[in-house]
Amino acid sequence: MARLYVLQNSGIVESYEEKHKVEPERQDPRNVPKRHAKEFSRWFEKQIKEMRHHQRETTSDDLYSLACGPLSRVSRYSACIVNGIRFHTKERERNRRAQNSGVLVKGESEDYYGVLTDIIELRYLLGRQVFLFKCDWFDVRSGIHKDTYFTSVNVASRAYKNEPFVLANQAKQCFYVKDNKLQGTWEVVQDITNRSSFDVLEVEVEAGVEDEILNAPAYQENEPSIVDRVVEADLDMDPFPLNRGDLESEFLMLK
Repeated sequence: MARLYVLQNSGIVESYEEKHKVEPERQDPRNVPKRHAKEFSRWFEKQIKEMRHHQRETTSDDLYSLACGPLSRVSRYSACIVNGIRFHTKERERNRRAQNSGVLVKGESEDYYGVLTDIIELRYLLGRQVFLFKCDWFDVRSGIHKDTYFTSVNVASRAYKNEPFVLANQAKQCFYVKDNKLQGTWEVVQDITNRSSFDVLEVEVEAGVEDEILNAPAYQENEPSIVDRVVEADLDMDPFPLNRGDLESEFLMLK
């Protein structure tokens, strides 16, 4: 199941998925989605291996490694750092004061909320690897409440038990606090931007000026800076997200 999830959530195989769906539909139009899910990974592996054999230069190492599937050895972790953000499994933080197990996945029409229960590393040929988060997901169809200011979830209402995985780089971190209004098993979702994550706008600098800036000596003023007034500025920051979406994810596994 984990292998199929990785395949279906890798943009480089989308065209192969569409191509494969034609075959089971041509053979028998009944239960096409089920048969596609069962047969696709093996079909995809066969297609890429044949292409690798006959047209090696057109088959990237990433595609070949992915098609061959993960190695038999799988590693599990209770904590990791993804793009500078620390995640713990729910079990690891059981006796800790800090909460790092909340997971939020942004969807096209709906956001999904859950808690992290396992961190799995799949290893592939040629040194490739993929990290999966296994989560307990809350039911956002019936176990969610939104008002003007807050979003609350019913943590006793679970769903998607057959689809527990998410790619680690798809996950954002969130926190859950008791909902004093709804009470019971309802908790308010705190969706925040981590203090260490920023988007810094890149500005082009004229040739020669950049070297002057980089080579300028560092200095420290003898007198402390004093702010004697605060000027309010009407700045619209919405178009500038405080996270980088153009860089590959970085992972650090913790014992």
